[in-house]
Amino acid sequence: TVDRAVNQGSAEINLSLSDAMAHRTFWILAADMAAWALIGTGIVFHSFAIFTEQGVAASHIPWMFTTFSMSMLAMQVIGGVLADRSPMHWLLAAGFALLSIGACVVPLAREAWAMHLFALAFGAGQGLAIAANSAMWVRYYGRAHLGKIRGTVWCITVAASGGGPFILGV
Repeated sequence: TVDRAVNQGSAEINLSLSDAMAHRTFWILAADMAAWALIGTGIVFHSFAIFTEQGVAASHIPWMFTTFSMSMLAMQVIGGVLADRSPMHWLLAAGFALLSIGACVVPLAREAWAMHLFALAFGAGQGLAIAANSAMWVRYYGRAHLGKIRGTVWCITVAASGGGPFILGV
């Protein structure tokens, strides 16, 4: 059945887009990707305003992006290796836990070190989520309709990404 094949992560299954959309896992993963995009773009696009309003010196804020990108890069590489050796749900859970920790640090970041803690956790979580995202669709739904499945999820993700800065700006 679809439930058993998706839960086992068999790469030998080849679900169509409509079959994938009929399974709750598709919608859970799509919602995770959308939430990550919505929150991440909102925070990153407004990071200068957020952190200066909280008292972080404006001269320190550009360095946050170095911390963010380096932690994201490191975890993408590590996550790529782990994606071949780990259960996907644990990898995704770890990535989203790090994203959540980073997001929770934002309102507490009143000094540069705390801002870098946000960047470290959020960047690492994003890197891990990207690595898992690259592997999970094939593992869960197969290769035959991968373009349609990922294209649909990316439409949802991009829509959420566009809404994040607007919602946070309001």
